[in-house]
Amino acid sequence: MTTPLLAEFPELAHLSREDLEDLLADPTFFQAIFHSLDRVKELYKSQAELGYANETIAQNNLTLQQQLYNLRSETKDAFDDAKRLEARWKELEKEQRDVYQRYTPQFLLMRLKHSITAQDDASEAVASTFVSSTDNPVANNSEIDEFVKEFKKLRKNISQTASLASLLSVTSAHTIFQELYVNGVDQGHLTGIRVPDYDGPITDVTSNDLICNGGINPYHTPISQAVIDIPAGAQVTAEWHHTLNGADPSDPADPIDSSHKGPVLAYLAKIPDATQTDVTGLQWFKIYHDGYDGGTWAVDKLISNKGKVTFGIPSCIASGQYLLRVELIALHAASSYPGAQFYMECAQINITGGSGSASPATVSFPGAYKAASAATPSLDPASLAVEQPEPEPEALDPGYDALECRDYQNL
Repeated sequence: MTTPLLAEFPELAHLSREDLEDLLADPTFFQAIFHSLDRVKELYKSQAELGYANETIAQNNLTLQQQLYNLRSETKDAFDDAKRLEARWKELEKEQRDVYQRYTPQFLLMRLKHSITAQDDASEAVASTFVSSTDNPVANNSEIDEFVKEFKKLRKNISQTASLASLLSVTSAHTIFQELYVNGVDQGHLTGIRVPDYDGPITDVTSNDLICNGGINPYHTPISQAVIDIPAGAQVTAEWHHTLNGADPSDPADPIDSSHKGPVLAYLAKIPDATQTDVTGLQWFKIYHDGYDGGTWAVDKLISNKGKVTFGIPSCIASGQYLLRVELIALHAASSYPGAQFYMECAQINITGGSGSASPATVSFPGAYKAASAATPSLDPASLAVEQPEPEPEALDPGYDALECRDYQNL
C-alpha cells in the first residue's frame, strides 16, 4: 500500500513499518536517512557550488576594490579640474568683457576725439610760438611760407581726423531691442529677450545670425530664461536703445542715430520651448511692418517715441510658445551689398487664448532676404533724401503683408 509519504519520497520504500516508526521517533536515525536521499545530496552539491561562486565573486570584488578606489579618486580629481576650469573660464570671460569695454567703438571714438584736441592744441602752439618769436612784424618771406605750410599741414590732419571721428560716431550709432511691454506693462529690462552685448548690425543675409542675432555679436550672459506671457490680441511695445544701459538723454545716438533710416518689422515663430538654444529651421510670419509714410520713416517714428514701437499680437493665432523677432533695417549704406544693416533681437513669449484659426504665410531666416539684391539706392548717402517712393526693395521685403485676423474671420 502506497502512503502519501512513500508517494513523495519513493526512496523510503525499502524501509519497513518499524523503520518508519523509528524514523519519526529517533532524530539520529532520521538525519541518517535524510542525508542519504539523492535530492538532499543534490541540494548539498548545489549549496557547495553556490558557496564557491560567492567566494569567487567576493575575491573579484576585493580585486576590483582598489580599482574602484582609484576610479573614485580620478573622478574627484576630474571634478576638481572641472571646477578650476569653470573658475578660469569665468575669469577669461571677465577679461574678455574688460577688453571689449576698452575697445568698443564709443571708447575708441573718445580716444580719437582726444587726439583731435591734442592736434588742435599743437597747431595753436605752433602759431603762438611763431608769433612770439617774430620781433620784426615784417618777417622773412621764406620763414612765413614755412610756417604757413606747416600750419596748413596740421590743420589738414585735424580736419581729416575730425571727419573720421564724425563718420565713426555715425557708423557706431547702432541699437538693441532690450525691453518689452505688454498692454503698457513693462516686463523688465533685458527680461525674456536674447540681447547681445554689442549693438552692431548683421549685414550677411545668409548668416544664421540673422535669426536672433548672437554669433558675431555674442549674447549678453546669463541669457534670460524668462518666458513672457502675452494674451492673444494684446498690444506689445518693443523698446530700443543705443547700448544695454537703456535710455540715455545725453546720447545723441540714442535710441539710434537719425541717419539710420529704414523700416521696422516684427515676426513670430512657433517653437516647442522659447528658451531653447537652437533657433534654426523655424518658420516665421510677419505681424507688423512700418516703412516709409509721407516723408517719415519708421525709424524716425521710433526716435520720436524714445525708442518705442507698438504693435498688436494677432488674436487668431494658436496659443503656445513663440519667439517674437523685432527687426530694424537701416538703409543709409545700402547702395551696395553688404550695405543694409539688420538689427534684430528675439523675445521669448507664451501666447494664451489664441483662437488658432489663422494659417499665415511663413518665411525662413536666413532665406527671406536675397543676398544678390539686398542693396538699394533708396537713400541718397549725401543728403539722406528719399529717391523713390517705395520704402524697401523686394529684397528687403519677403513679399507678403503682415497677418490680419480679419482675413480668417469666416473660416
